[in-house]
Amino acid sequence: MFNEPNNQNAVQEVANIPGVLLAEPSRRSLVKLRHGFREERTIIDGLLADGQLSVRVHRNLGIVPLPPRGLMISQHTANKLDVRLGDQLEVELMGGNRTKTRMEIAAIVDEFVASRVYASAETMQIITRDDTPADSVLARIDQGQRETIYKKLKGMPQVMGVVEKNASIQKFEELIDQNIMTLIRVFVVFASAVSAGVVYNSARIIHAERAQEFAILRVLGYERRQVAMILIGELATLVAIAVPLGCVIGTYLGRFMTSMISSDLFRLPFAPTRSTYGSAVVICLIATMLSIALVVRLFYTKDPGLEIRQDQTS
Repeated sequence: MFNEPNNQNAVQEVANIPGVLLAEPSRRSLVKLRHGFREERTIIDGLLADGQLSVRVHRNLGIVPLPPRGLMISQHTANKLDVRLGDQLEVELMGGNRTKTRMEIAAIVDEFVASRVYASAETMQIITRDDTPADSVLARIDQGQRETIYKKLKGMPQVMGVVEKNASIQKFEELIDQNIMTLIRVFVVFASAVSAGVVYNSARIIHAERAQEFAILRVLGYERRQVAMILIGELATLVAIAVPLGCVIGTYLGRFMTSMISSDLFRLPFAPTRSTYGSAVVICLIATMLSIALVVRLFYTKDPGLEIRQDQTS
């Protein structure tokens, strides 16, 4: 990053450093976007329209090309400003010449990170009205000459700092792991406990409601195993109905929860896989089997038929 916007000569100076394979100019400016009575402060990124070092990735993981004219805005920003493709925005530059320009929305990208606005280098010059297309340089380097390149950059007076992409990605992943993944683990443990509790409670209720019927079956000569199979069959039927219904309800609940967690900094995609649903079903089946084992144990420790016989003799 440069300490102030520079012209193409500064970009070329970086590109001439041995070990730099490709260098592209980039400029970021604080702007205020207006559409009707709505306005939003955000960052506009000026990039080469045919650049190779910066891509815009859509929610479906497709790459969206930067239009040579007009603005590309994120879907999150478009929703805030209530704009659509082809609408006009007033772009007020918050620094430099503090210009005001009306620009057309040429593309909308649904990103996961931040709420950005993009413009080609030519469009950026129209907005800023100067000939300084770069306040930073995107560079692809030879990793074997990494330390030498860093020393060269530190020796350049116009360079304010260096940001490494891999280090930024690692920090972001650590942030996700510390916050979001911890929250998800808590939800998984809580959901597992609730699932086990509900299944066990249902098994005990079935046993309590059918206790008289089970006792009569024992008096009529049914074995404990046969009576237990009736309880197991009823509980299995309830679980077979509840599991698909729970997956459907869980899908909508998951969509709602991810939308609540999302913010201007990043938006979490709701992307369940087959293993997600498989894990939920396995947890429910394990809870069912443990609950059946605990409830069926009652048939062998306490015989309801024997209690009826004792009552009749007394």
